[in-house]
Amino acid sequence: MVARKILIRADSSTQLGYGHVYRCLTLADELKTKGAQVDFMVQDLPGNINAMISQKGYKVYLLKQQAKDFDVKIDLDQTVSLIRDSNVSYDWVIVDHYSLDERWEKALYTLGIKVFVIDDLAAHNHFCHYLLNQTFNVDKSSYDGKINKEASLLMGEKYILLRPEFSHMKPKVQIKEISSSSTIHIFWGSTDPKGYSYRFSKILLENFKDLKLKIIGGAKDTKVASLEALYPNRVSVQSMVQNMAQSMLNCDLALGAPGMTTWERASMGLPGIYLATNTNQVSILNRLQEQGFCCYLGEASTIDDETFVHKISSLLYEPAKLKKMAQLGFEKIDALGVQRVTDMMMEA
Repeated sequence: MVARKILIRADSSTQLGYGHVYRCLTLADELKTKGAQVDFMVQDLPGNINAMISQKGYKVYLLKQQAKDFDVKIDLDQTVSLIRDSNVSYDWVIVDHYSLDERWEKALYTLGIKVFVIDDLAAHNHFCHYLLNQTFNVDKSSYDGKINKEASLLMGEKYILLRPEFSHMKPKVQIKEISSSSTIHIFWGSTDPKGYSYRFSKILLENFKDLKLKIIGGAKDTKVASLEALYPNRVSVQSMVQNMAQSMLNCDLALGAPGMTTWERASMGLPGIYLATNTNQVSILNRLQEQGFCCYLGEASTIDDETFVHKISSLLYEPAKLKKMAQLGFEKIDALGVQRVTDMMMEA
């Protein structure tokens, strides 16, 4: 098998979060084990995790940070210039970025580089060789008229990019009955700038006296850490978690924001309770709820405490519904998607 040279274009910041880079790192790590050379191209945005990419041994090309209004052409010009200066003949470019579309992709395509798009919104037009949308039961028709006819669509849970720890941990999973004394795994993303982890954890602790919480918080989140001191027998706070599958293993259900963690929770048999932290998540969460894959309570920024408590209370009285949801996720998400995608890329 010929060694592949692969460039990944993704960004991270306090505002964007880390999800795009995290799932690209999952892909990069697996590609590297198969002999590929993988490099990253990123902006130097506030609160980024570019240092983490470098620490994992990947070369990082820095694009100049743009002004407030992102300009696709400026990004493209910088990208092409850096590729030419690198003297590397890339076989693939992987782009995981909500602000880049067919204009950017077509230019790379015409340079003779295979273009692999990671997308979960179906909101823009794309021009590529492959497009991956990992959303559960996603309909291919959502890309009708939005993508070149030659592109191959990799759609649905079969291709979800989970780290190997999840496939390794699945044999240990036991789906549990949900009760008023269950343990909830709580994660609101790697940045949680609005403090939702503290807010909703505190509401749960004050209104459901027997629930236990395992909260995944940032190392500097002192408000979340204070909950462990106030409720030492009911709260466990973890930061800088290295193995999320292990962290989830002994929990009963999960609460938090959607993202890659949606699929991680499902693969571990945790019924997921979600609040949207961005308006672009609402349609996906509504669709997942309609399909019995999760419980969607509303937008985190607008839901009031009383409504949140009422909805959680109602769910705890429906253990059969939650168990069915857990079984659906566990069966559908086999956590082998990254192997399927990387095998395809190495052979193409």
